[in-house]
Amino acid sequence: MSKQHATKKSKHDSATNNDSKPQYNSNPFTLSFNAFSNFMNFNSGWGIALIAMSLLSGLANLLRVFLETVINSNTAHAMTITQSTIHFSNIGLPELSIIIAIFIFVFVITLVAIVAGTAIGAFIQGMFSYVALKSIEGHKVSFNEAVDAVSKRFMRLFLSNLLATLKIIGWTMLFIIPGIIAGLRYALLSFVIMDEPIENKGIKTSHERVKLLTRGRLMEVFGVNTVGSLIPIVGGVITLAGGGSLYRQLQVYGDNNIEKPKIHWLNYIGIILIGAVVALISMLLILLLALAVVNS
Repeated sequence: MSKQHATKKSKHDSATNNDSKPQYNSNPFTLSFNAFSNFMNFNSGWGIALIAMSLLSGLANLLRVFLETVINSNTAHAMTITQSTIHFSNIGLPELSIIIAIFIFVFVITLVAIVAGTAIGAFIQGMFSYVALKSIEGHKVSFNEAVDAVSKRFMRLFLSNLLATLKIIGWTMLFIIPGIIAGLRYALLSFVIMDEPIENKGIKTSHERVKLLTRGRLMEVFGVNTVGSLIPIVGGVITLAGGGSLYRQLQVYGDNNIEKPKIHWLNYIGIILIGAVVALISMLLILLLALAVVNS
């Protein structure tokens, strides 16, 4: 009797462990939409704020493009310089010093802009990443709570994101594909840092952590970002919520050494769409070239 009871207990424990195993969702659409619904259910105010920021950013970019077009059209003739007007050999030492000074000034301003932009972006991204992670737990986050959570991790957030930005820029300048891979890998960096204990201050540790979690699963990161890119207005919130949910899956399965399922084919939809667009443009160019040859 005791042996049968032990066998039944063993089977019951095994079934319990299987039931407690979290379900891994590799479908980027259902993962992102479920996470978005959960995010808006518990922290709709943060979602509305992110949507407003995205709209303002889009309007600012449109205004910038419009102003650049107007300025360029009005100053095109005034700024025209012919080769007969200026020759590099005619530039004297004072003029050369001025050019070097301007170059240094522009370089410093650009560097300051990158650092300041990274600092502000890291703080904002850290807050929204924290809210996304707490939404998964069904927790409503106040503004003060988010600011406090980021403030305690700010230097790690700032330096880690700055290093990641430099890596992405460097790889993109050398080879485009490695730059894209680096961008996908570090897309979950803020989630990693906001989920780590406050005592953990290692920048290298955070980078190694995100590399470990995303190893072999970068297409899922790409899939979540593709879903957000396809949805207007609320795409930013969908990407944020989907990224947080994806990170939590990778973290739970990675920390518990649970085998992950195969990557869902819908994660490749972005590549399929890009390929279709490239093929369409190529066909149009070939058609235009053929028409030009026929008419010539």
